[in-house]
Amino acid sequence: MDQKHLMIVAVLFLLSGIFTSIVPVQAQINETDQSGNTITEMPSDVSSGTSASTNIIGTNTTIDNPLGLVVDKEWIYVVNRDGNSVDIFPRKGKGNIAPTRSISGPNTTLSSAAGVAVDANWIYVANPGGHNILVFPLTGTGNIAPTRIIFSSNSSMFEPSGVAVNENLIYVTNRNTHSVQVFPIDATGMPPENKEPDSTSYWGRLSSHEENAVGMTYDDDSDEPFLDFKVSLKYPILHDGIPDSPFSPRLYFAFTGRFGQYVFTRDSSPVIGKRFNPEFFLRGWTNTDPNKEVYYSFYLGHESNGQSINSQNEYYGKQNSLREDKENPYYANDYISRGWDYVGFDFRMKRVKLSKFDFIFTHELKLRYFLEWGPLQKDREDYNDWENDSEGKPREYVDGISYNFTTNLKLDDDFLDFITGGDISIDLTTGYSKIFKYLTIRGEYGLLFWDNLPISVWASHGYNSDLSLYYKKVTSFGIRLTLRSF
Repeated sequence: MDQKHLMIVAVLFLLSGIFTSIVPVQAQINETDQSGNTITEMPSDVSSGTSASTNIIGTNTTIDNPLGLVVDKEWIYVVNRDGNSVDIFPRKGKGNIAPTRSISGPNTTLSSAAGVAVDANWIYVANPGGHNILVFPLTGTGNIAPTRIIFSSNSSMFEPSGVAVNENLIYVTNRNTHSVQVFPIDATGMPPENKEPDSTSYWGRLSSHEENAVGMTYDDDSDEPFLDFKVSLKYPILHDGIPDSPFSPRLYFAFTGRFGQYVFTRDSSPVIGKRFNPEFFLRGWTNTDPNKEVYYSFYLGHESNGQSINSQNEYYGKQNSLREDKENPYYANDYISRGWDYVGFDFRMKRVKLSKFDFIFTHELKLRYFLEWGPLQKDREDYNDWENDSEGKPREYVDGISYNFTTNLKLDDDFLDFITGGDISIDLTTGYSKIFKYLTIRGEYGLLFWDNLPISVWASHGYNSDLSLYYKKVTSFGIRLTLRSF
């Protein structure tokens, strides 16, 4: 990237997330006032303490919480966050005047518009509510659809707040991901970004599969809290991970691991493996628009807890060892080996409701069938008769059909300043052999603090709290730092 491009990026970093945009034009500076809904103008050599003259102000202007402004030789272009519009005024306009033209209405898909740029032919609008850049004709007016929409995969364009252009490139700043993206000037849809060659580009294809989390969990079957760690990653095989066309499945490998550390509750604070879940899956998209994303997946996977006790003698031996160490013999259950191979199907649908609050609704249905014999596990490892537990039952009684509903709520600016977002998630899981007889319900409520600290609290009642005792009905709850995607 040459020096000219680096200068543009540096300026965008300074402007990103700032509610006042200042654009020098010829010998003057034009400025939007967010709280006063005004456009002011002052000499470019203005000094501290100089009063600015108000140029455009009043109810006729329709200016409503302006966050971005750009000026060319003839026109002033203003984007209004609350008005979800682009207002265009004459370069020499003054007073309580109506815009000469305005781009607004449901067809525009404008949502919390925050930044604007123009070139000889187009108006580029940073659209945080839609997580995209909207491109309109320079002479556009009224309730028109954007000619082009630019977005990114894996949520890398998230709440874009600034946009700038030159003759070849589009520069975008993202408030939520603290990043700058660069696209070709004629970009549309989900284009490749203009990036310098990177020797770590293969690692860059790694992304989250399930959520990644670290926190504290309490299960009422053991009456012991423990540190709970979860890591979940996926990697595209022989492709770049970007969905380029509907109904074109692509192959991925994913791995999810979960570990518990019993700090202060057991001798030596042991770390115990709770879940090891490698899987291959084919994923295809029926809609790649990030506001209306729909995909399906076919899985072949293995799930186990990575433990080794698989006989009665080994189980009794572990209990005796724990007694000798003056530990609770119940802990021997943590070391019983469980494992299954499975085939599965997943269907996920996301919808973004473009509004002041920017609701995001996600529905996901996941089906799994546990094989009697599989290529990785061989014979499955369920509950054993020698465990002598009246609650013992096969895995398919309590698992195999799962539904998740998640809604993300962007809180109003009048809410607490340090809480910048939230989400609610509900999970329902049941077995396919005894549908709804053994039901698990889980709820999670998360808040985003200072734009980059997602903390959530959760509670669950049902089964599968721990693979070693998947068949027991358990009430669990906890608090965790949850990273849903990267």
